Amino acid sequence: MVTYLPSSAQTSITIEELEVSTDLTISAPISAVEGESFSVSGILVRVDTGEPIPNQTISITYNGTAVGSGTTGVDGDYLITISIPDFGTYTLTAEFAGVSGLRASEARSGISVGFIEMPNWLNILVPLIVGTAVYKLGGG
Repeated sequence: MVTYLPSSAQTSITIEELEVSTDLTISAPISAVEGESFSVSGILVRVDTGEPIPNQTISITYNGTAVGSGTTGVDGDYLITISIPDFGTYTLTAEFAGVSGLRASEARSGISVGFIEMPNWLNILVPLIVGTAVYKLGGG
């Protein structure tokens, strides 16, 4: 007959949640007028499956200055309206800071901010107005 004596043992188990890489896109105009609003948009997805990631905060900065934030929708998309107060050339950055289980990601886009934005037809018309033309009218 075998006799078992009481005993006890303890051990610790650490369960680590794997972090999934994310991919963030940004879409913004290449030019804007200083102080006037424009939209920045994009999508946040999981890299491993390509599935959209909803309900996450996206922050927008230009050259490191915060200008807006928003939340991704059910399709992982965001649309944030911002403005830049000073003329110049800037780098817009969309940033997802990451949360438990999801790694941070960011995307960048360049933008030129000017005093006024010229419509495309005006860019064609200006050289015609500025140029000099001499026409001979009549028969002499």
